[in-house]
Amino acid sequence: MAATGDASYDAYAETCAQYIIDNPLNIWTGNLWTQRLNFFVKGWCAGNLYLYGEEIGNAAYMAEAVTQGQDVLDWINVDPVLNLAVEYWAMSSGTAVWGLCNSLFRDDPLLGQTWLGLHAYEVQNWQDWYSVPGYDWDSSWNVAYANAKFAMSDVQGNPNQAFFGALTTNALLSYDTDDDGGIVAESMDPVTEDMSWVTCYLCKFGVDRMMGDPHGDDVGILSFVGYESGDAFGVRGDTIPIIVTPTNWGLSDAPGVTVHFEGGGAGSGSWVRDLSFAEIDTLVVNPAWIPDEAGIYVLTVWTEYPGDEESINDELELEFNISPSTDVPESASGRLRLLSNPFVGGTEFRLSLAAEESVRLEIFDVRGRRVDVIEAGTRGAGEHRLEWDGRGSAAGIYLYRFESTRGVETGRMVKLK
Repeated sequence: MAATGDASYDAYAETCAQYIIDNPLNIWTGNLWTQRLNFFVKGWCAGNLYLYGEEIGNAAYMAEAVTQGQDVLDWINVDPVLNLAVEYWAMSSGTAVWGLCNSLFRDDPLLGQTWLGLHAYEVQNWQDWYSVPGYDWDSSWNVAYANAKFAMSDVQGNPNQAFFGALTTNALLSYDTDDDGGIVAESMDPVTEDMSWVTCYLCKFGVDRMMGDPHGDDVGILSFVGYESGDAFGVRGDTIPIIVTPTNWGLSDAPGVTVHFEGGGAGSGSWVRDLSFAEIDTLVVNPAWIPDEAGIYVLTVWTEYPGDEESINDELELEFNISPSTDVPESASGRLRLLSNPFVGGTEFRLSLAAEESVRLEIFDVRGRRVDVIEAGTRGAGEHRLEWDGRGSAAGIYLYRFESTRGVETGRMVKLK
């Protein structure tokens, strides 16, 4: 209505608002799949209900939105590390966080600033694609993360959050390689499979923050592949391959882009890359960095290109915390423990279950391709050993994904040879 002056859907908006109020979703159910979806959707509904109530001056709508937002927050607080890392179906935790910021935290900014001060870093900036058939819609997940970053910036007044929202939005826009205004739901899909709903969410909540004429010449760094700032390694001497993704966000081809890297013990160097329109390049800057000492390592990568019109995305830093301990830390829940990382040949997981559960443990490479299924079935209460022999798999970074009736755990491991 505000954008077009068209009031023909006002009655439908009222019907939707009343439906959200009359049918609040139940997160606290024993059904894992229902919990995941209801957690996302209830946050989404709370945020939209509050904003709608605010727009039309309906305090009752806003109060109900706060109540439903509190329910979402209570659920997250059961295990923030796990629940803020969940992606399922076409939604990610960013969906719920956007809803919290636009309902409960909009009503109580001090609560939002306090909570986000503790947990904002646990909301991802970007999720690389990984193949989980039926649930690998990474573009949709990343739209939600971009929306959450912008919303957290509104609550906190933190320009860094807005920066990451813009970075993720730019990366998603680069998927429109046929220049038709639409993007795919899964980054591996062909450009003929754009999804209108993903595109609409991106435009409504992300692109509107960045309206203006697109740059002709704009290159920068999208990500360190497989890592985020703040990652910790529990074993001094881990092999940590450093891979970055120089990206062309401009409307023109960008030949002769210089990529610089400095990383303390990880070395330094410069490379020249030709980046065509919308290209995301993969550059290995150090295939086998092994930190010499425990401590904090800061890695920096940046681009240099004559005529570049946007500097905000030119540089990216990554901070690693290398522990002096030789102990491998347990996963967030303590239920699954990787006994050797890094490893040669194969490795072993230790699984602890309090009761019989249906479990599945899979291994993926860094491009998201499933390498192996270690376990898929039911295990009884007690301690279990799950082995991966790694035969036929090259040295490098691998990801594991453990799913049980209690949730999903993921982690990263390094195969030396």
